[in-house]
Amino acid sequence: MLNQLVYTRCFPHRDLKNQGQVVRNEGFGVFSMSPELFDQQDPESFDYLQARLAIKNGSNETSPIGLFHSYEYMVLKPGVYAFSFEYERPHCKTPRPNGKTHRSGTYMKQCLVGEIEGYPCEWFGSTTWDAHLKSENDYYLDAPPDAVPDYLPQVSEKPVGRKITMEKAAAFVRDGRKEAVKAAIWFLVHEYGKPEEERKVLLVKDTPENVELWIAAIEYAFSSKMARNISFNTNCSKLGMQTDNSLFYYTDASGKFYPVANRSLALKRHPYCMIVGYHPKDNYCVSLKPMPASNFVVLDGISKQVSFTPDSSISHPYYQAAVEYGEDIQDFCSYVLPSLSLTEVTPSLPQLYDAFQYLLDSNHKADTWKYSSTIAHINTLSQFGEINNDVLNGYLLDQALSVYAKMADEDEQNNLLLLQILWKLSLRLHREKDIIGIVADKLQYCLTHLSTSALQLGRTWTALKSSSMDSLVAAVLDDLFNDTELSIYTKQLEAAGPEATDILLEMFFYTLRQNKMDLSAMMQNSTQYSFVCRSMVVLLKDKKRLHNQLANVSSNSQVFNSMCISVADFLTKRNICDAAKWWDIVMAANGSDVVSFCRDLCRCGKVDIQLIEQLLTSRMASIGRCDGALYQAFREAIQEMGAGRDTGVQFYRKWIEVSQPEDAELIQKAVRNMRMSKDTEKTIFLALDSKLPYDKSSRLDPKIYGEMDAWAKGLGTSSRSSMLYRFQRAVEHKRSASDIIAAAAEILEACVVVDSNFCQQDYFQDIVEKLADFGDDSELHLTVLCLFEGSGQNFRYNYADCYLSAVLDHSKGRRLAENLMSLCEATTCKFTIPGRTSSQVKEVQDTTDDVLRDMLIHFYKPGLIDQVLRLNQYDDAVKRKMAGMLEEAEKKGGKQGFAGRLTNKLGGLFGKRRDD
Repeated sequence: MLNQLVYTRCFPHRDLKNQGQVVRNEGFGVFSMSPELFDQQDPESFDYLQARLAIKNGSNETSPIGLFHSYEYMVLKPGVYAFSFEYERPHCKTPRPNGKTHRSGTYMKQCLVGEIEGYPCEWFGSTTWDAHLKSENDYYLDAPPDAVPDYLPQVSEKPVGRKITMEKAAAFVRDGRKEAVKAAIWFLVHEYGKPEEERKVLLVKDTPENVELWIAAIEYAFSSKMARNISFNTNCSKLGMQTDNSLFYYTDASGKFYPVANRSLALKRHPYCMIVGYHPKDNYCVSLKPMPASNFVVLDGISKQVSFTPDSSISHPYYQAAVEYGEDIQDFCSYVLPSLSLTEVTPSLPQLYDAFQYLLDSNHKADTWKYSSTIAHINTLSQFGEINNDVLNGYLLDQALSVYAKMADEDEQNNLLLLQILWKLSLRLHREKDIIGIVADKLQYCLTHLSTSALQLGRTWTALKSSSMDSLVAAVLDDLFNDTELSIYTKQLEAAGPEATDILLEMFFYTLRQNKMDLSAMMQNSTQYSFVCRSMVVLLKDKKRLHNQLANVSSNSQVFNSMCISVADFLTKRNICDAAKWWDIVMAANGSDVVSFCRDLCRCGKVDIQLIEQLLTSRMASIGRCDGALYQAFREAIQEMGAGRDTGVQFYRKWIEVSQPEDAELIQKAVRNMRMSKDTEKTIFLALDSKLPYDKSSRLDPKIYGEMDAWAKGLGTSSRSSMLYRFQRAVEHKRSASDIIAAAAEILEACVVVDSNFCQQDYFQDIVEKLADFGDDSELHLTVLCLFEGSGQNFRYNYADCYLSAVLDHSKGRRLAENLMSLCEATTCKFTIPGRTSSQVKEVQDTTDDVLRDMLIHFYKPGLIDQVLRLNQYDDAVKRKMAGMLEEAEKKGGKQGFAGRLTNKLGGLFGKRRDD
C-alpha cells in the first residue's frame, strides 16, 4: 500500500517533521497524511520531501500559459518513491466558513509515498489522484476551534484508471518524434552509467500534456522496474534564472539535505529528476540555452530535435526496437528485463537485447548458435544474477540441450562453462536428470571403450573436476560406478593401459569420497576390491601414477595392507619381477619403517611368509644393503608365521648379492642360527660360497675359509672358495710339481666350477705365472688343464687358450722349446687325474692339442726345430708330433726352409723326401 499526504493552503495543518502534530497556523502546509508514513520512512527524508512539495510549477492564472497540472516523480531512496500530482486551483470566490475570502494562486499536491506498480507514466490521469476533488474550503477547518484534520488512508499500489497506453505513446512517437525519442533513450542509458554526481539532466521543452507522452515514450523502452527509477517532473519553471538550484540538490557525508551548494562543505550533487519538462511559453525559461559544459541537454518538443549528438552506438538494434514498440521490445521489457536483478537503467541494455534476441527469441533457432557467442550472451544476462523467470529458463535450457552435443568438446576446453550454466538452470527447474543424462552418456561411452577413449575420458574428467559442479559429478558417478559397470571396466583394464586406468581409479575414489564411504566398506565389496587391485596391477607400468593412487588407499592401513598382499600374490603367480617392483613402490608409498609394515602385514591375516620374504628382498635390492631392520623384520615374520620349505633362499641370496666380502661371517652366522631345511641351507651356502672372494689380494680374514669348510662339512659338501684359496697358497709356497698336483686333488675331486671370466681374473694370472716355473712338467700341465669345470660351450677351449698363452708368454726367450714339448707331451701321455674319467681327460687333451696347434704360429721362430730335436728326454713320438705341429705353423706363417731342415734331421721319419 502507498502512504499519501496532501500539501496545500489550509488551516490547521500537520507537521511532517514532527510525527504529524497539529499546527494551528494558516498557509501552505501538509494538511494531512497517512499515519503509517512515520513508521516506514526515515525522518531525514522529510526535509527533502517538504522542500519539493513547496515548489510550484510554472502555471499562472493571469499569464499567457494559464493554469495546468503537472506530476513530479522522485526517488527518496531505493524502493521508496514520492509521486506528486500538482493541481492548480483557479481563484476561489466562495468565502470560508469564518467569512474570510481566499487568496489567488492556491495549488495543492497529492503525494503518494512508497513503491507503485507498473510504469509511472500509467499513473497520469489516474482517478487515484482525487484530493483536488474537494473544494478549497474543505481544507479550512475553521469550526469548531479545536478541529483537526483526519489522517488519510493508504491507497493501492495499482493505478485506477489511466489515460496513457503504449499504443498512445507509439502513435505520439510515430508523428515525427522517433529520432528524438531514440536520442533521449540513448542519453539516459549512457547517463545512468555514470556516477550520480556526474549525470546531466534531460530537459523537455513542451506542454505538460506532451511532456507526459515524451516520458511515456521513453519509459516503454525499459522494464517497469527500471522506469520506476527514472525520476521526472513534467513542468518546472525559472530554469533560465536558477538552473542549477532548480535541477540539483546536495548532501553531505551523513546524507543531510542541502538545497543549494555550499563551497565550504564537501557536498555531493544529485539531480532532483532526470527528466524535467518546461513550458515553451514560460517567460522564466526563455533564456535557457544548452552549452557543451551545461549540466543538462534539451529535447525540443516543438521542433522535435535534441541539443546533443549521440555517438555511433545509437545505431544498435535495441534503440531502433525501442521506438517501434513491437513484440520484440515488449517481450524484452516485460519478460526478460524483469527476470533479471536490474533496478536501474544500465549501459548494458543494448547487449542484453542482443542476448535476448540470440538466446530467447523464438525466431532465432538454437541450431545456429555458436559456442563463443552463446557463452558471451549468457554471461551478459548472468552479470545481473540468475534469471528468475522459469518459463524463460526452461526455454533456454531446452534450446541449449538440443545443441549441447555439438558444443561439448569446445565446452570441455573452456572448463565446461556452458554445462555449469545449464546445471544451475536445471537445479532451479528441478530438471537435474536432463544434465546428468548428457554427462553420463558421454562418460559411459568412454568407460566402455577404454582402450580407444583414454584421451577423451581424461579431457572430460579433468573438465568436470575443475568445474565446481560437485553435486552433478557425484550424481553421474553414482550411476556409472555400480557393481555391474565396475565388472565391465575391470575386464578392460589390461588393454586400457595406465593412463585410462589412472583416470578410472581417480573417478572411483572420488565417488567414494562424495558418498562419504569409508575405504573399509570397499573391502566388503568383492567387485570394488577386485577392481582396485587389478587397477594397481596395470599402474605398475607407470610408477608415478601408481604412487599417487596408493596415496588414496594409504590412509586406511587395513585396506592398504590387504590390497598390497592381494596384488603381490597375483603378481607372484604371473611375474615375480613385477611382484618385486610392486613391493618396492609400496614401501615408498607406505611411509612407515619396514619392521612396522611387516608387523602390520602379518596381523592382516592374509599374508604368508613367502610374500613377506619377497617384500624384504625387494626392499633390500632397492636400498642396496641388508640392514638390521630388514633382518629383524624377517626373523619376526618367521616367528609369527613359521618357515616354509624354501624360506630364506630368496632373502639370503639377495643379501649375499648386495653384501660386501667382509659381511660373509655375519651372513653365515645368521643362516646357521635360523632353523631351515638342510637343502635350503645348502642352497644358501653355495650362493655365499660362490660370492666369496678367494684371491689372496682380497685381504679377507683367512679364518672365514676355515668356517666355510666347517659349514660345508656339516652339509656334506665342500667350499669352493676355501679350496681355491688353499690352492693359490699352495702354488705360492710351491716346492715341487708333485706338491702342486697333490694340492689340486681336492679341487679336482670336488669338480669345482668357475666363472666364465675366470681366466681374466688376477687369481688365474697369478697361479699360471708361478706354474710357468714348472713348464716342463707335462703332468702338472694336464692337471691344471683339467682343474676346473666351467659354464658355456667354449669354456674348455678358452681356458686352455688362456693357460697355454700365459705359460708360453712367461717362457718366451727362455725355455720355450722345453715348455712346448711338455705341453705336447701333456696332450699324448696317459695320466691319472683325480676326479676325472679317462674320457674327460682325453677330451681335455684333444682341446689342448687344438689350442696348441693354433697358437704355434705366434710362437714359431727359426731354430726352434733344432731345439726341439735336441731334447732327448722326450719320446720320439712326442718329438714327431711336435715337429709336425711346427711344420704346420711354418706353412701357415709362410716361413721358408723349415720343411727341408726338418726332413734332413729326421731322415725318412715323416715318409719320402720332399726333393724325390
